[in-house]
Amino acid sequence: MTLAYSGDDLYDLTMTSGASLRDLVDVTATLPPVLYVDHWAAGPGGSAVVLRFRALPDLGSTLGGI
Repeated sequence: MTLAYSGDDLYDLTMTSGASLRDLVDVTATLPPVLYVDHWAAGPGGSAVVLRFRALPDLGSTLGGI
């Protein structure tokens, strides 16, 4: 499993065959607050998938510090 910052607050997590749920949880726990936005096959004929996440904006000041 690999995690890459692809710019514009986007994170691409490539998950390969054999990765466990614990692997996914451990890697996503290192991300800032994010929203899942897309996925696609990492390559033709393979079993790897890329999951794309977008970092959420800091709304603290917008919501009055709530």
